[in-house]
Amino acid sequence: MDLGKAIKTMRVSKGLTQRQLGKAIGCSETNMLFMETGRTFPRKSKIDAICKVLKIPMSYLLMFSITPDDIPEDKQSLYTSIVEPMRNEFIRELLR
Repeated sequence: MDLGKAIKTMRVSKGLTQRQLGKAIGCSETNMLFMETGRTFPRKSKIDAICKVLKIPMSYLLMFSITPDDIPEDKQSLYTSIVEPMRNEFIRELLR
C-alpha cells in the first residue's frame, strides 16, 4: 500500500504544494515530504485533515493507495473489475 503516493497524487491534482497542504493540516513541508515518500505514516487525524483540505472522501485516498501487489492473487480479478474502474472514473472527474 502506498498512501504517500496517493496523497501526492491528490495534492497535485488540486494544485497544492507540500507547503500549502502542510500548513492547512498543521504540519511542516518536511513532514509532508516524509509522508509522501513513505518515510513516515500519518496518523488518522492527519489523514482526515488531508481529505478535508483536498475535499475528497477518505475512501478515494485509500483506493489510490492500494496497489495490485497488496491484493492476494486469487482476488486480483475483483481488484481489476472493481477498484481500477472506480479509480479511472475518479481520475476522469478530476480532469474535467
